[in-house]
Amino acid sequence: SCQVSHRSHSTEPGLVLTLGQGDVGQLGLGENVMERKKPALVSIPEDVVQAEAGGMHTVCLSKSGQVYSFGCNDEGALGRDTSVEGSEMIPGKVELQEKVVQVSAGDSHTAALT
Repeated sequence: SCQVSHRSHSTEPGLVLTLGQGDVGQLGLGENVMERKKPALVSIPEDVVQAEAGGMHTVCLSKSGQVYSFGCNDEGALGRDTSVEGSEMIPGKVELQEKVVQVSAGDSHTAALT
C-alpha cells in the first residue's frame, strides 16, 4: 500500500496530497485553486495505491484497480469526457473494462496496465 506523510498531516495509507501549480486542474482541488504551498487532500472515493504526475495532469490508481484522473485534457490524456465545465479540475473515474494494476503518465498521455 502507498503511504503519504507530511508534518501537517498524520500518516495515512491510501490518501493523495497535492501541492504546487494547479492552473489547469492538475492538483485535483477544483476550479478555484490555482496554487497550493502546503499539501492538500484530494477527494478520491477509494484508497489510492499509486499516483503519477504527467505534464499537466495527474492519474491515480485505486486499491480496487480503478483509475481516476484530473488536470489538462487537451490531448485526451485524462481518458474521460470533460465537456462539463470544470470537470477536469477534480478527480473523475476513467471507465475501463478491466481492472488496472499500474498506471503511468507522460507529457500529454496516460497509460494503464491491466
